[in-house]
Formats: sequence, C-alpha cells, structure tokens
Amino acid sequence: MRTFSQLTYRSNFSSANLSSADFCEANLSGADLSGANLSGANLNRANLSGAILSGAVLAGANLEGADLSGAVIGNRISRRITVSDSQSAV
Repeated sequence: MRTFSQLTYRSNFSSANLSSADFCEANLSGADLSGANLSGANLNRANLSGAILSGAVLAGANLEGADLSGAVIGNRISRRITVSDSQSAV
C-alpha cells in the first residue's frame, strides 16, 4: 500500500491509479482527483476541502471523518458532507 500522508495542498492526481493508496490524514485540499481510481483507498480523516473529485472511482474507499467541504463531486460543490459509514457511502 502506498502512503501519502505528507502531501501539500493542490496536488494533481487527475486520472491517476491510486487504488488501495493510504491517504489517512493527508492534506489534499484543492487537489485535482478528477477521473482518479481511488477504489479501496484509505481517505480516513483526509482534508479534501475544495478537492475536485469529478469522475473519480470511490468504490470501497474509506472516507470516514474526511473533510469534503467545498469539494466538487460530479458537477456539484459540497457544502457539508459527513460520511460516518464508509460502506454506505460507496
């Protein structure tokens, strides 16, 4: 498993294969994750505020405690999303 906990904001991961990657507590604010494969990724407590997730594959991803405020999901900007049960979120 690849670990990415020391990332800076606004990283560009568009269309990247990040399946099963460990982003636990990573700062991904403003990151471009559009079209990325995040299946099975650990995004537990990750800062995804303002991130672009349009077209991202999130099947089996753990988003528990992740900050998705202002994130672009599809064609929408999230104002407030709380994911408490990652199994029901995918």
